[in-house]
Amino acid sequence: MQHLATSDVPVTVIYGDHDSVVPTVLSARVANHAPSLAERLVIVGADHNDPVMFGPRVRGLRQSISMPLALLRTGGGLETADSP
Repeated sequence: MQHLATSDVPVTVIYGDHDSVVPTVLSARVANHAPSLAERLVIVGADHNDPVMFGPRVRGLRQSISMPLALLRTGGGLETADSP
């Protein structure tokens, strides 16, 4: 959590309220401590790997953030101060 607390990167937290792998209280704590929380999506009745976790609502959210994340991870052709 200390890395999250010092990050200014927007964070989206998605979790089911019946998660049997990651306790819901921990997912909520992550969302509560994210200084740049973009969105919290709690899927009522969902367990950790339920099909609803990969349904249209979540898939659309994941697609909207996947491209910016991929660019951040790879540099994605973005110029930096060190670029020639």
